[in-house]
Amino acid sequence: MPRPATAEAASGALSANPPSVPAAGTDRRGTLRLPRAQRRTQLITLADELFLARGFDAVSMDDVAQSSGVSKPVIYDHFGSKEHLFRIVLDRHAAALRASMTAAMADAQGAHERFWAQTQVFFAWVAERGRTVSVLFGGAGHTDEDFRVLQRMQVAQTEEMLAGTLRRAGVCVTAVMAAELVPLAEMLAGAYQSLAVWWQRDVPELAVEEVSDRFHRAMWPGLAANLASLARPLVVDGAPG
Repeated sequence: MPRPATAEAASGALSANPPSVPAAGTDRRGTLRLPRAQRRTQLITLADELFLARGFDAVSMDDVAQSSGVSKPVIYDHFGSKEHLFRIVLDRHAAALRASMTAAMADAQGAHERFWAQTQVFFAWVAERGRTVSVLFGGAGHTDEDFRVLQRMQVAQTEEMLAGTLRRAGVCVTAVMAAELVPLAEMLAGAYQSLAVWWQRDVPELAVEEVSDRFHRAMWPGLAANLASLARPLVVDGAPG
């Protein structure tokens, strides 16, 4: 005759395979539930790290989901596509660089000082990111025009710097903007970024001060001559313009 089950045995039987219940504040995967805005910021930060470490093409939405501990549908719900997520990452870097350059140029006097301040800030920013700048500047497998976020930002920033110099010299900027300022800004932005990629790819041991100085010595004379031809008298030797 079977022995009656004891209370302890019955309790053990009931607890042997307890149902899987998510802990408070987590989903069924055990991932901590966050407010939507906070989750979005977390995903952008994780994607930023992945894109810079591996490059655009080598990162999938599965990678982002695995790193964040959420499902892939959650990633798509926030961003729609990998391209859109990468664009957001680029926008964040562009905004940070623009803010740094704007702050550095705020107290600069004259065209020469503004150019030098922008140059120093840009290459210091590059030094902090190392070889990942090739990803940010489009040298790691992405060529879509929508990804030229940093290029367009830097062109716009340089245009503003040049336009401010001309306004201080009494020039009507709208009359010369299309013909003169845009090409100058495009050339400068391209030179900044080409040197940055070369520096971090081939000679990262060069100090940021040396790179900034080399760029300044190579670019300033031509820039000064162009500005002087547009706005006379414009002092181009370092004094206020």
